[in-house]
Amino acid sequence: MTRIYYRIVAQPEYHNREMTGLSDQWKGPHEPELLGSSNISPDQQTHLQSPIERLPAELLTIVLYLALPPIDLKVREDLDDPCTDYMKALYQLQLVSKRWKEVLDTTPGVWAVVSGGFPDQQNIANMDKSHNYSLTVYSTSTKLEETEDDVGSCLEFLQLIEHTRHRWRVLRLDGVLPGDLPHYLTEPAPILESIHISSFPGDPDDAEVLTLFGHHVSAIRHVDLMNIAFHPGPSPFHDLICFKLYDTRGNRIPIDWIMEVLRGSPRIERLWLVDMDLQMPTLSTPIAVMDLTHLKSFRICGIDGRAIEYITRRINAPNCIQFNFSFDGRDVEDYDTSLILDSALILFEPILQSLVHKMSNPSLSIGVDNIFWGQHPPLLDPKSRLNLFFLLDISGVPFVAVIRWVDRVVEPTHSNRGPDQRPLEGALGISSATPLADTEIVSRLKHLNSITQISAGTFDVDASQLFRMLAEAGPEPCFPHLRQLNVHAFRWEARELLEMVRARLSQPSQLVPHLTVVIQAETYPSFADPGNRVVFNPDILREIRAVKGVNVAFSGGEDNWELRILAFSLYVVSATIYSWTANTPIKEWINRSFKPLGMTIVVDHNPPDILMTVIQNRLAGNKLHKTVGVHHSTSYRLNF
Repeated sequence: MTRIYYRIVAQPEYHNREMTGLSDQWKGPHEPELLGSSNISPDQQTHLQSPIERLPAELLTIVLYLALPPIDLKVREDLDDPCTDYMKALYQLQLVSKRWKEVLDTTPGVWAVVSGGFPDQQNIANMDKSHNYSLTVYSTSTKLEETEDDVGSCLEFLQLIEHTRHRWRVLRLDGVLPGDLPHYLTEPAPILESIHISSFPGDPDDAEVLTLFGHHVSAIRHVDLMNIAFHPGPSPFHDLICFKLYDTRGNRIPIDWIMEVLRGSPRIERLWLVDMDLQMPTLSTPIAVMDLTHLKSFRICGIDGRAIEYITRRINAPNCIQFNFSFDGRDVEDYDTSLILDSALILFEPILQSLVHKMSNPSLSIGVDNIFWGQHPPLLDPKSRLNLFFLLDISGVPFVAVIRWVDRVVEPTHSNRGPDQRPLEGALGISSATPLADTEIVSRLKHLNSITQISAGTFDVDASQLFRMLAEAGPEPCFPHLRQLNVHAFRWEARELLEMVRARLSQPSQLVPHLTVVIQAETYPSFADPGNRVVFNPDILREIRAVKGVNVAFSGGEDNWELRILAFSLYVVSATIYSWTANTPIKEWINRSFKPLGMTIVVDHNPPDILMTVIQNRLAGNKLHKTVGVHHSTSYRLNF
């Protein structure tokens, strides 16, 4: 194979060019240097005989067209302006040589783009140079507020290009006002293939319901509408590749109309239905499953549970690689939210299991009425449209339904991980509402392999019951892959924690991994009301840490928070004793407890304020060798 290398060099004779509609924003970064050149170097002369210069005009046209960056307006999250980048590249290619400029000037297709970000003169020149070629139309608001400048700019742009409606092939309008759309979106656009429109959110009662392009939509293959109210029409979209609807502004779309669109679009690749109020059919219809084998991306969020169940039970998408599902049933009435997990996801469960097997480390989080499974997609990366991901975020469902679903769907994926993949890491959150007294739930919970972290995250959790569960012995330990336990320092005894870690870690090491216990100690600043806070005997704390395979940590910083716990424990013990001088063992225990911290306390009596002084000065790093205060004519001396 012969490889041809060539160099692109700008010709001096082209520097005095005339570019209709060219503004300063299109000038390339090296243009001033090119304009200042006066001598033709040998390198600049030899390029005239380079192979690319001997190409026929037709082939050179193809080469130059392929050198231009693509204009992809289908990615809503792409914050860059692809049209501006395209025009800059187009003018930079024209700078190379006179022949290249002539070829590009006489190629109408490369000029078939108009944008609200272009100067009017540039848009007029592009509409003229592109002759009758189909147009890509793009306009976006760069402002966050609906100002008069934004509105005027968009309206002026649409007025400027309105006479080319019959040439519109791709239309993307972002950040426009709903009231400005009817005049431009209700008339037919016969060759329109892609429509991507988003308007500023507003009062749904003020939204005008549009008849999109007079219901002449037979050529449309890509639909992406956000905050747009429209009449579904008698003849729905068909043969769609992309179908995205976000918030139809209170306009209820019949769910049967959605299903008819899908039945007429067997090659659909992207289906997103977000924050919509769908109208359920008045009569029950039998379930007829559609095979959408081309569907790659499916997102359904913010929709009534009945509508979700109606749609998902009628779609089979075996090749889906992006799945985003969100449901919040916390304020739902007259609907059994457990059906979301028990029946609505039946057809997609194998897809989720397949995606988990292919992904590196999806997250799993289980709460008393919610489950989060998957990972967030990189939305701002256009290439993310090809990435594998799934996101399942469900709230307001019974805990028993969550655990059953995890046991049936998530647990099998734990044993199917490849040798080069990390095991699933799941977090279980326990609150006072977690039904740990339910025998079915407890029996399912105890054998979950996917749970590696447990958090007893509220002050009123009965951690003692959790400790007893974790201490149970058997052929298989409770939560066999548990590696971290987070507990608040309330409603349990330090000795219960000691007994739990001894019982759990006494089992064979191949059955039980090492355990880190994180004590949420940030609740300790208050000494006025001990309540049910844990009282730590430092001797017990040392015994816990002596158990092989156990690590105890305190949130907020080891030294400071451990000191707070010991000081609090000191307060709880001493508050019940009027005089420490009458109880020598208590005094010895106190000094032994604080000695490892480089701290001794010598006092005659101990009102609560003396311990407040101890902890405040110790945390502040103060070195005190003086009398701190007088209480009932008794001095309290603190030695550090």
